[in-house]
Amino acid sequence: MNYVLITAGGKGSRMIGAKIPKQFIKVDNIPLIMYTLDKFVSSKFIDGVVISCLPEYIDFLEECIEKRKYGKPISVIQGGLTGQESIYNGLCELRQIASPNDLILIHDAVRPFIDDNLIKNNIDIAEQNGNCISCSPCFETIVVCDNGVIEESLCRDKCMIARAPQTFKLRDLVLLHERARKENNLSFVDSSSLFAYYGYKLYYCYCDNNNIKITTNDDLSYFEFLIDKKNK
Repeated sequence: MNYVLITAGGKGSRMIGAKIPKQFIKVDNIPLIMYTLDKFVSSKFIDGVVISCLPEYIDFLEECIEKRKYGKPISVIQGGLTGQESIYNGLCELRQIASPNDLILIHDAVRPFIDDNLIKNNIDIAEQNGNCISCSPCFETIVVCDNGVIEESLCRDKCMIARAPQTFKLRDLVLLHERARKENNLSFVDSSSLFAYYGYKLYYCYCDNNNIKITTNDDLSYFEFLIDKKNK
């Protein structure tokens, strides 16, 4: 079976002027997270959903979910102080409902440009290889900098941008997250970084460059524009 773990525990500090966490900002009177959730719930490839949420928004999110009358099991649990901790909390919930070999797609609440084709590609590659990272092509020059100096220019033909979903077997996720906690390695920005650190070979599938994480005010304006265009 295939489950998605949606992380919604961040407070969106890079969204200037926002009075609430960005995942709950309403676009066309719908909280942003619900656009993301709709895509996964409507997918025939997903069997269930776990959401790691800010504690103070759990009741609100559960009310939103109830109004949508979804036909799939959705669990809303308390997120952590970091993205890594929010994922771990979600994994603790998934251990109660999923099997060790089940696939877990980890996705950001504020990344609503997911589609069924990308979900399927993640699952197909992870079934074959044990994991899959959604990556988009890099069209700009990537440089490594330190103290105001460019130290290295990378070959962009071999560079890609790691995005989400990122898909792994539950047993591998639990193993590495628990190992990282025991070793006090608590600053991984995503699970692909965690797996790379511990020497796992990672596989990828292509995703569109529009598969952005809505982080800034400009990102939000772009999404609002697309929704407004769709509704006309």
